[in-house]
Amino acid sequence: MPDHRAIAHPPLGVLLREWRAARRLSQLDLALAADVSARHLSCIETGKARPGREALARVAAVLDMPLRERNALWLAAGYAPECPEHALATPVLERMRQAVELILAHQEPYPAFVLDRQWNVLMANGAAMRVNQLLMDGRESRHTNLLHQVFDPADFRDVIRHRTGGRRDDAMRRLHHGAHGRSAQARGDARGDRRSAASPSRSTPARRWSTPRA
Repeated sequence: MPDHRAIAHPPLGVLLREWRAARRLSQLDLALAADVSARHLSCIETGKARPGREALARVAAVLDMPLRERNALWLAAGYAPECPEHALATPVLERMRQAVELILAHQEPYPAFVLDRQWNVLMANGAAMRVNQLLMDGRESRHTNLLHQVFDPADFRDVIRHRTGGRRDDAMRRLHHGAHGRSAQARGDARGDRRSAASPSRSTPARRWSTPRA
């Protein structure tokens, strides 16, 4: 489980305003739907009041926040996170990992891979590895992050330019738009914010893609 204390989270008021804006809700709309007073909600957003856990849970439910973002909300309000978070490689997710590996294996001979919310490739099947090596002319990619690999001029970017012709710019725009769309859904995730701000061509070399165990 990640150490939440080591991750800087935005203030509670900032998170609430950003999520309200994302859901296109006014303070009054959110207050009525969450059964809190508009004045109290305004004081929460300005840092003049601290919400109770139950009231905050109602606000998060109205905003339809993902569980990970609710954890950020609890932490910003001074509460312990409610939902545990585990890396895919942890023993507690062994059964889940086996199911994912089976799905990847059944995609053969078609390439398939597993991405996290920051576009890191967590697992890939053999077909994905073979296609990657083919497109890279046998060279090993420096990246395990798909966005970094696609936008790196020394990696997939030139491959996409040569193989898609005039459709390259459209493909790049779609991928760029999708990346920013995911980032907008993770406003409370400091790691996601840093990932979105990073320059793909300047990322540091990382470990290779991993394939499911035999």
